[in-house]
Amino acid sequence: MTWTLLREQVRSQRSYAVWTVLLIAAAVALASYAWTVDRTYDAQAHAYADAAGEAREVSAQVALYPPDGSAAPDIAEYGVPMTEAGLDTLLAEANAEGAGAVASLQGMLLAIEPDAQGSWADPAAVQWGDVRWDDAIAQGRPPGPGEIALEASSASALGVDLGDAVTIQLESEQPSQAAVVESRTLVGLAYDSAMWPAGHWPVGRAYLPAEDASAAVAAMDASLVGWDGVRLGYTTVAVSWDVTTPVLAQAFPETWTFGGYWSEPLGIVAPVGLAIAVALGVVATAFAVGRARAASRVQWTATARALGATRGRIAAATVAEGLLLGLVGAALGLACALGVAALQYSQYRQSVEAPLPVPLTTSAGMNWLALGGGLALGLISAAIPALLATRVSPSAALKALPAVDEATVSRRVSAAPVTIAFALLYVAFLAAAAGATQEEAPWSILLCVGALVTFVPVLVESARRLAGLLGASLSRRRHPALVQAGTAIAAHPRQAAILATVQAVTMTALVGVTSTVTITFGSATYSPWTLTAAALGATQALCAGAWSATRRLTAGDDATAAALGLDARALGLAHAVRYGAPQVAGAMLGALAGLIVVLPAATAMAIGWWLTLSGPADDSVGPLWTLVASLTTITALVNVALIALSAAVAGVVRQRDRPRTQISA
Repeated sequence: MTWTLLREQVRSQRSYAVWTVLLIAAAVALASYAWTVDRTYDAQAHAYADAAGEAREVSAQVALYPPDGSAAPDIAEYGVPMTEAGLDTLLAEANAEGAGAVASLQGMLLAIEPDAQGSWADPAAVQWGDVRWDDAIAQGRPPGPGEIALEASSASALGVDLGDAVTIQLESEQPSQAAVVESRTLVGLAYDSAMWPAGHWPVGRAYLPAEDASAAVAAMDASLVGWDGVRLGYTTVAVSWDVTTPVLAQAFPETWTFGGYWSEPLGIVAPVGLAIAVALGVVATAFAVGRARAASRVQWTATARALGATRGRIAAATVAEGLLLGLVGAALGLACALGVAALQYSQYRQSVEAPLPVPLTTSAGMNWLALGGGLALGLISAAIPALLATRVSPSAALKALPAVDEATVSRRVSAAPVTIAFALLYVAFLAAAAGATQEEAPWSILLCVGALVTFVPVLVESARRLAGLLGASLSRRRHPALVQAGTAIAAHPRQAAILATVQAVTMTALVGVTSTVTITFGSATYSPWTLTAAALGATQALCAGAWSATRRLTAGDDATAAALGLDARALGLAHAVRYGAPQVAGAMLGALAGLIVVLPAATAMAIGWWLTLSGPADDSVGPLWTLVASLTTITALVNVALIALSAAVAGVVRQRDRPRTQISA
């Protein structure tokens, strides 16, 4: 009987079930896509670092004594002090014990010039020890004495191919010395350094043979001596290995393991942020729909009880409904995320000369977490309407539907204490973030979390009150359609409030993400056009779902208005205004909240956290440019246009439904 109840329950809430599944799928897809991007980026970065001998299972750093044997009083600050000969001996002994150790020297700049092209600067990499050229060379062979290997993209840009001669010059030599210019034969094309999802190339890498190690060390050391003869530092060499042998354990008391890389900021932050926003929208929609359909759900439950269903059976059917919605939504979201990621990754690999041999990488644990999150959202989506239905008495369920659409789960909390708490936490966060040291940064992060937790209910309450003011304002207009729209909004404020709230949260999140990334990472090139479009699309899906599920609330109002002479065009316009006006008001509120609240927070983080932990970006930008670069104005205008289009569709649909309303009336 439980399955029969489940089938009938889903059938009676068909539109709500469809929208819930789609929204859960959107949340799961965004999160899974972000994780897939991040894991793939991490695998690419690891493969690229491993090709240069920088990242095996364990790594350490060596600081080489100057080749002339001069004093090195502070050399231990740069790594474990060694001579070049001592490092060679260590590698030989470690590899004899099966360590798989390799030394890597990078940082030198090579000026590479073919016969008919301009010069091209690449950082040079020299490896010696257990070098694995198969991880670096995509075509051709490893370089030997008098030879060189270049990334395929660099060779293509220079117009050279395997077997061609290029002229190189070590640019890192001391300027007072004569530069060594020599001709090399290109014998290998290495994998490109292009990383998905960034899709751009860092400066390409040139690979020199191990026979050039001594010359490279000497050139690097010479570049670390200033014009006045003062030493600026010491040549550092990365040593990596797979197995820690006794000789390595004795030589390196401090080591580190490969900790992974973090993808482009918007590659994971923005999709996860949008996933959270959509998940919150699912919960908000569940509340809105639960209130709208509380009476019908009570009637359905009473009918089921009359047919012999026990309370336990009905509860089990509700749980099964939530699990079903969550499972279908999560599965659909995972399939879409992996499908889109696979398509984009395939297109990326086709656009690269020699892409790294890294498959699309995902995380089983994260996917299981996404599946669990989808199931949790499904349970919430089923439980909230059922819980709200228990707040409606059977006698109230027999009354007109609008009389019970404001059912609540618990008593409302006053907004004043929450607003005061947010203000205090926000001011404390700004002060802490702007002046934070590295040790104090965690405290400012905690204050940031507290401010964010209290800011969300303040924003929601602001949207609710704004919807009420909007209804009162429209009710005073002269146009019959506007009066009808304002009256309906005033009569059903929660229906309008959910539309305003979803837009407010979305716009605040968009302004926050783009402002924070632009200021913190010092670049105005992170404008998330794709993610902005996805966010606005998801927002319209949320609003359309809530609107579709709550349309029954105003069926009586529409029938009354039609009976009083409101024609089809005016009735359609009233629906368009009721659907679009709260969204426009919420979008404006969100954009304003983002600029007033989030922008100062991003500036404080740029001044404090990131400058403390990462150092200032060379091309850092200020708040004024962020107002333009964050696309706040453009996003708001595009969003309003999208809202207007959706509202027009809602109005047209309502016009077509008018004869049906008149008949039912």
